[in-house]
Amino acid sequence: MDREFLIGVEVNSRTITAGLVDLGGKIVKKISMPSEISKGKKKVVDNIASAINKVKKNKIIGVGVSIPGIVSREKGLVMDCPFPGWNNLTLKKLLEEQVHVPVFIENEGRCFALAEYKCGVFKKIENSISVLFNDSISSGLIVDGKLAKGSFCAAGCVQHSIVDSKTGKLEDYASPTSIERLYKAKTRKTKSIVEIVTSENDKTAKDLLKNAGMYFGASMAHLVNALNPELIIVGGILSKSDHFIEAAEASLTEKSNEICGRRVKIVGSKLNDSAVLGAASIVI
Repeated sequence: MDREFLIGVEVNSRTITAGLVDLGGKIVKKISMPSEISKGKKKVVDNIASAINKVKKNKIIGVGVSIPGIVSREKGLVMDCPFPGWNNLTLKKLLEEQVHVPVFIENEGRCFALAEYKCGVFKKIENSISVLFNDSISSGLIVDGKLAKGSFCAAGCVQHSIVDSKTGKLEDYASPTSIERLYKAKTRKTKSIVEIVTSENDKTAKDLLKNAGMYFGASMAHLVNALNPELIIVGGILSKSDHFIEAAEASLTEKSNEICGRRVKIVGSKLNDSAVLGAASIVI
C-alpha cells in the first residue's frame, strides 16, 4: 500500500524550498530553486508549481505554502505581501490549476509557530510566541494549544510595533535587512547579516545587535503581558546572536510585569526547515 505524504513549500524573496513530508513529520525529499521575484508574480507562481511537481508523489494529501505577509487561509488569498504585485493574489486557485491537489496557504510566521508546536524541541508548549527573522520579521502565536489567526488574519504582526515614536517600528531596527542597512549607514561598508552576527570584534555590529534586541524585547513585553506565554521562540539568523538574545531578555524583563515577564524564556529554535514543516502541517 502506498504511503501518504504532504508537501510543504517555503517562499521568500530569494528562494523557493519544497519538501515531501511523511505523516510523521520527516522530510524525505527536498529541493530549492530561485524564486525570481523580479520577473513578476506569474513567474514566481509558475516556479512554486514547478517545485511542487518536482517533489510530488502519487499519494499527496495536500500542499501547504508559507508566504510572508497577511494571508487568508480560508479564502486562499494573499492579502498583503512585500512581493511586488502580490496584494490580493488568489494564490490557492492559481496553484491548484497547475498541481491538481488541494493547496493551503499561510503566513510564514504562523507556519514557523506551528512547526515548533508540532515538530520542534518545544512541541506541545501550550502558550508560546514564535518570531521568525528572515528578510523581514514575522510571528505566530500558540494560545492554549491553538494557532491564533485573529479577526482579520493578522494576529501576531509584531514587526509593525512602534518602538520609537520619532523614528519607526520594530522592523526598522530588528529585521535582518534593516540591520544590514544600518550597518552600511554607520560604517560605509557592506556586511551581510551573517557576517554581522558572526563578527567577533566589530563594535558597530555588536551595538546594532544589542539595539535590535532591546527593541525586540520591549515589543514582546506588550504581548507577554497580554498572553502570558511560557516561551518566546526565535528563528532565523538572529537566533544565533547572544548579543541580540541577551539584550532582548533584559528589555523584556524591564518592561513586562513580574509574573509574566520574569517567567517567560527567550530561546533559539533548534528546528531545521521550520517553514517547510509548518506549511505541511497546515494541510492537516
